[in-house]
Amino acid sequence: MEGGTMPIYLVIAYGIFWGLTFVLVFSIWMRQRRLEREIAALEAQLERTPAQEKAAGDAGSDVR
Repeated sequence: MEGGTMPIYLVIAYGIFWGLTFVLVFSIWMRQRRLEREIAALEAQLERTPAQEKAAGDAGSDVR
């Protein structure tokens, strides 16, 4: 190989490395956002569930 082609390969290798690093970080960031939304939805569902069970329990006590 010529001495002049090595820097080109080095630049290409660095470009590929940083491109893949960016893709990895971006995918982790997107998964984290999705999980945060899912956790928020589950927390909201947990907050609603006891209130609904209590309302159903109160309505059931009037049936006697």
